[in-house]
Amino acid sequence: MTNPKKPTRTGRQKNRAPGVAQGIGSLTLSQAITLRLPRLHEALQLCEDAQSAIPRRPGAGVADTFVKAFFFKATRTLKAICLLYAQGLSEEAQSLVRILFELQVTFSTFVVMVPGTPTREEHERTEREIRARYSEQDFAALRKNGFSGQSLEGRCATLDERSGGTEYTDTYNIIYRNFSRNVHSTDLTEALMCVDPTAITPRAIDLVESRDHVSCDLVLSIAHEMVRVINREFKLGLKSRLDALRSEESLAHTT
Repeated sequence: MTNPKKPTRTGRQKNRAPGVAQGIGSLTLSQAITLRLPRLHEALQLCEDAQSAIPRRPGAGVADTFVKAFFFKATRTLKAICLLYAQGLSEEAQSLVRILFELQVTFSTFVVMVPGTPTREEHERTEREIRARYSEQDFAALRKNGFSGQSLEGRCATLDERSGGTEYTDTYNIIYRNFSRNVHSTDLTEALMCVDPTAITPRAIDLVESRDHVSCDLVLSIAHEMVRVINREFKLGLKSRLDALRSEESLAHTT
């Protein structure tokens, strides 16, 4: 006796909303993710190669141990983002994009502010000196917000002041806060998109595509900038690969 054939997904695929590519299982990949995922993997490979090269070619001028820690965590976070996007888990990936942005801000602030790695004794002496200069309330803010004594929003503003631009603040207000809803709440459109893509209007699909493009843009920009700093500080010889990644990404925007 032969086994009955398993039902196919053909009917469901035919009714799939336009602009949405097929993903893993019942989840979907947007066209934006399908297009940009190879670039994300290239950026991840570059970060992993830089990470492997750092111990062999130590640099100078920044607090090496702390910079490595930030960069290594960013590389692992980027890998997790790639894995989630490949499985059609876009909303979950956005939560990690949010973390990646926080890492970049902290990384950039540290590189700008800290000239060398302090010993434990130096750190304790500095803490006592700082505590003596601040009120208990201000010192508590330092402990809460880290070595800069600023919130994430404040650090973004400080970095923009140094560069004369608004890039960090704009990213914080427009992308970071928007993606925060995937940590603290649930977006109804995105939830429905996961359950039944055919129930979403074309305009909502356009918004999802735009969201995914913006997310990928941010991830690639962060990866490029962090590797650029690591390459400069540790003299890893990765400039040609950085330039190639940037050129390929620019080409992808025009196609």
